[in-house]
Amino acid sequence: MAGPLAGRFFLLKPSKPKDSETEDTIERRQHKTGRQKRAKSTEKANMASSTKAADIQSRESLLSENRRLQTERKVFLQTIESQQRTIAVLTAKLEAKFPGSGTPKSSSSPPAETAAKATDPQDGNGKPPAVVVTVSDVGAGESKVPEENSGNAVEKKEKEEESLEDFTSKLDEEIALQYLKQGAFFIKFNQGNDKSSRKFVWLSKSILRTELFWKSQGKQRKSAILSQITAVLKGKETKPFNRPSAAEVSKDRCFSLLIGGGNSLDLVAESPRIRDEWVACMQFLIKPSSP
Repeated sequence: MAGPLAGRFFLLKPSKPKDSETEDTIERRQHKTGRQKRAKSTEKANMASSTKAADIQSRESLLSENRRLQTERKVFLQTIESQQRTIAVLTAKLEAKFPGSGTPKSSSSPPAETAAKATDPQDGNGKPPAVVVTVSDVGAGESKVPEENSGNAVEKKEKEEESLEDFTSKLDEEIALQYLKQGAFFIKFNQGNDKSSRKFVWLSKSILRTELFWKSQGKQRKSAILSQITAVLKGKETKPFNRPSAAEVSKDRCFSLLIGGGNSLDLVAESPRIRDEWVACMQFLIKPSSP
């Protein structure tokens, strides 16, 4: 080959394609897409794991609460059974202390099953019967003595007074506590309105304190610490008994427990004898703390 370029060689570099992406760009894009997919997958897995952990924790909490409620219910029932056994022993003692007059049996004392239901907040069916009682029902419970038998009525009242004197003369702390632990049904007059309702009232003593409870069907029980009860009043001495709804109720069946803070628990017993027994027991128990 002749000419000035003869014997010379030239290295020609291949030209890069202009209309297509380079392999590095494609590879970087693929890596980025892969990272995004992996991140989304990890996020979903973490969310599923958190939801599952929350569900497990919720189930464990519900199971724990259920076990606690079952334990409380068992303790309540055991306490009632223990109280009933103690009451049986106490009844025998009272029979021995009051020969001829009979044990001061309160018709207010429900059977063991009824008392257990009334004090067991976990038993949905255990409610004191006949919650709503009108004023006419309260008055209807009083026995009417014909005029021609007034002499017998006076004699009966004198015997009851003598029996009550025997009851109070032999009264001690154990007898008073056990008697009130049996509980009784009363008509309670409200302080804030002109209504009344039937309540099951009972005393409960624990290591820490002694409390008086009252409860009606379908409602939460309420209580007052015994040390907060300052006085016991017979008859209609408080404001709720001065309302028209209480006009027909005999004062011989009424009494009030004065509670600190200007409150009172105003109750109507099923008979004057039950009222007097409750008043005697309550006065005995609060006497040391009375002014």
